[in-house]
Amino acid sequence: MTNDYFDTDTEFEDTLLSAPFAGRQTVFARIQQYLIDPSDRHALLFIGRKSIGKSAMLLQCRQVLGEHVIGCYLSLNDAVVADETTWLTYLYHYTNFAVQEYQLNIERLPDLPDDPAQYRTWFADEYLLELRKLIRPHRRWVWLIDDAEYLIKAIENNQLPADSLDYLYHLLQDHLQLGVVITLDEKNENQASQLIPLIDIHQIQRLQSLTAEESTELIAYFVRHNPESTDEHIYNLTDGHPLILQLMGNALQTIQTRPITKSEVDKIVTGVYKQADEIYRAIWQNTLSQNERLILTAISGLLYDDPLINLTTQRIESWLIETDFPIDITTINAGIRALEYQNLVRGSTSDGIRIRAQLFQRWLIEHARMDKPETFHSKPATIKSNDFQLDRNGLLLIVAVVIIVILLVAAIQQSDNPSSIPLQPTVTLGTD
Repeated sequence: MTNDYFDTDTEFEDTLLSAPFAGRQTVFARIQQYLIDPSDRHALLFIGRKSIGKSAMLLQCRQVLGEHVIGCYLSLNDAVVADETTWLTYLYHYTNFAVQEYQLNIERLPDLPDDPAQYRTWFADEYLLELRKLIRPHRRWVWLIDDAEYLIKAIENNQLPADSLDYLYHLLQDHLQLGVVITLDEKNENQASQLIPLIDIHQIQRLQSLTAEESTELIAYFVRHNPESTDEHIYNLTDGHPLILQLMGNALQTIQTRPITKSEVDKIVTGVYKQADEIYRAIWQNTLSQNERLILTAISGLLYDDPLINLTTQRIESWLIETDFPIDITTINAGIRALEYQNLVRGSTSDGIRIRAQLFQRWLIEHARMDKPETFHSKPATIKSNDFQLDRNGLLLIVAVVIIVILLVAAIQQSDNPSSIPLQPTVTLGTD
């Protein structure tokens, strides 16, 4: 098996490494702390939604962790974990590649044995021992494993042995210079417990959007010396989403006037919004529960009707009562906390509850729709905020017609029955 077999992600990695990168200092500090603490013998897990920068963060680790840390980036896919022989061969070759990048001579490292049945024992007892000698005691090496869901799926499908994660965990116990940092897509967060014992379920890290300061730093790669009000406006539009900021930066580079004002940003924002549609649609379809979607639909509808409203959970409850999907106040409060945890809303502002990114709010106004429960997972479509009310009014109209028909039939039956009680005369009071 040649090294070229695995060399499938070079273009992807080069693209990420060439893209502007800013921030994540607290993330890198956490990884540094993890690597120098021999008592923490679990893998460090980062969870984040699609396009939030998980892969870019892992690749950047090799640039910022310093010469004393050898970072080996491992991009997983179905082919890499097709079976244990392929997986351990991949791990072996890419570890060698990483060591070479640090100008160390890998000729001292042993070759793979001829018999794949020996790979596990050989890897733990021979290869990693020689690797420790080569890098010297003052260095650490870390496997940066991207998209750990592929490991989980391969174990579920019996492509990898059921104890594959236990094997990695024991490698961590036996080799104190080794560290493992892994990422998991937010939509697979409920699978995190399947990574035990490799991870400590109580030490999961969450990768969020960039802060306002980090967003300004990233935009400066594209256009420098923006007024503070412009940087603030860009942050309010994007809430620091790294990929959307890069889309914004690319568009800002086309503007010839300097300095770039808020009005200039508004000229290019529609194009950025269209490019961000896939990102927001993925959030809506893949990471939100039914109640969270309902709450976001209510928030966006209320803010569309009155952008200055002091938005409370009670107003959300009242709005939802007028739909086919009412939710009690306790459930709404729990949903708001979950949306805050996902960095989608702010629950404590002077104006009440607010959606963090203005572009996401615009997307919700144009696309958020609640289907009937049996078709809840169908593709969202554009809806107006009063569509729920139209359905309710139609139902009431039908009920009213049925009642009128019943009353007319009863009146006719009474007029045909001589033994029925005579109708009382009506009196109209008027004025002279």
